[in-house]
Amino acid sequence: MATEFEVDQIYQELLNRPFADGQAVLQSYANMSPEEVRNFVASSPEGQIAAQFQTSLDRPVGEAGRGYYMNLVNTGLQGVQDVNADGAVTLDDVLFNISQSPEAMALQNMQSEAALTDAGFSPFEFSAPNLTEIINPNATTIPMQVTGGSQILPTDTNLGFYGVNPNTGKVELMQQDTAMNPMFRAGVGGFTNTLPFQFDFGIPAVTANVPIFTASGEDFVSAKDAADAEAEAAAAVAARSAANNPYMGGIFNDS
Repeated sequence: MATEFEVDQIYQELLNRPFADGQAVLQSYANMSPEEVRNFVASSPEGQIAAQFQTSLDRPVGEAGRGYYMNLVNTGLQGVQDVNADGAVTLDDVLFNISQSPEAMALQNMQSEAALTDAGFSPFEFSAPNLTEIINPNATTIPMQVTGGSQILPTDTNLGFYGVNPNTGKVELMQQDTAMNPMFRAGVGGFTNTLPFQFDFGIPAVTANVPIFTASGEDFVSAKDAADAEAEAAAAVAARSAANNPYMGGIFNDS
């Protein structure tokens, strides 16, 4: 059976607070194993709220947050809206609000940008280096587009879109229906009921001053000059080989 020490450890781990719920609550755990106590605490409203904080905000719930959300639970969820449109206000609506809070959205954006950077992608603020300063500040330059540019793909939401059906909680092809309040999954931006009218792919067009190469007379070599130089080099190699090899250029006498 679970001891008070084990119960306290479970509370510390799952709820981020010590056990201080009194002897009556402790007695209710008397006939439970530690694993049963853990499952009971994790599935309780406070346990689910604490878990949602850790998942969506990447931090444990604090005293202020715990007090606010547990007060909602203890007062019958008064003031909580039916955000998932299932016809009833439940703890799921509270958990959804936590997952879509400004703090959660900011964390998702930060994690997404960090993941892109780790994967080798440049940050969203893209700029081209000044090639003139890097190569030769005195070089002649011409303006040139150095990125591929954006590709705009318009959308027709009348044909339907993939999103989360608030009635089922599943991703499926849906039609635009204001009465159903469809939620479109907008990447790291989370869920939104504002449907996209276009998608923007690629990197915005960036123009930079690119140095150009202008050949001078010294840069050109005729075919005849090149052949003569190659023949001279071959003759020089042959002469050195003959001078260094006693078997070439005469009779070898080993007596």
